[in-house]
Amino acid sequence: MSLFITCPVQSVERATAFYRALGWSLNAEMSDQNVSCFAIDDPDGYHYSPFWMKPEPDPAA
Repeated sequence: MSLFITCPVQSVERATAFYRALGWSLNAEMSDQNVSCFAIDDPDGYHYSPFWMKPEPDPAA
């Protein structure tokens, strides 16, 4: 699964350094001095699932 999000920033250079520090890979074909493109890959759906998955309901409730 890949997720693409567009976020306006004051400094593309600083934002690029930040996301690279998180370990995300820069897509050089879609990036230039005005924009950086990162694909947030989560092949097994585990790492980022808390952000978009509904919590498991309590079966005892």
